[in-house]
Amino acid sequence: MNTELSTFLSEIDSPKVFNIEPFELKRKLDKTSRVKPSILHYSHLGCLMAYAESHNEGKHLLTFEYDKKIKHYLTQPATFTIEVDGKMVPHTPDVVVIYHDGTVEFIQIKPEKKAKDKEYSRRFKQIVKFFKTELGVPYTLRTESSFGKGKYIENLQQLYLFLDVKLTARTTNKIMTELPSILTISALEQLCTKHKKTDVYAWALIAQGHFSYDCSTILIKQSNITANH
Repeated sequence: MNTELSTFLSEIDSPKVFNIEPFELKRKLDKTSRVKPSILHYSHLGCLMAYAESHNEGKHLLTFEYDKKIKHYLTQPATFTIEVDGKMVPHTPDVVVIYHDGTVEFIQIKPEKKAKDKEYSRRFKQIVKFFKTELGVPYTLRTESSFGKGKYIENLQQLYLFLDVKLTARTTNKIMTELPSILTISALEQLCTKHKKTDVYAWALIAQGHFSYDCSTILIKQSNITANH
């Protein structure tokens, strides 16, 4: 586990934190359930394996990999005893995130329908209060509504393999200065070939944020892309 996350968790000074073991899952995951599958996700960002307890969680972890503001994240980071409706109950956040600016955020991921449930919302507000008063950090709720419509997630999944492709500044700069006014992925591939790079280099440029694209459709060679200068 990275130093920042380890330090943060080890320095939590609260008697209500009863189980901080970042290397182990905090509860048994049902590996065969269709409702709540456990998903093993490799993080390019953290160079480690991360667990997601639902497909919804897995999709959110995928978006974290592309978020330039995020430095590290860790799933199932620690279990806390929290007073909810007058009773002390265990609670494990889905994710803790450390941003490049040094701020920390705990995140709970739920389906949109669950998040809108009045009873769940009432209980979650008590948990949010605990994190603010005991730890001094925000605890936010995220749903699939943040993904928007179209093929946003599908494109991130397609590009994920190219996140760890090494790009060289010299070649990248040359390619970026020779872009045609109307650019497709196919044209970018041809330009990369001109500079003795494979098609993989072109897709890596897109995956690593050098180009933007229309998220409403699946990326194909004929898709138009725009340089992010």
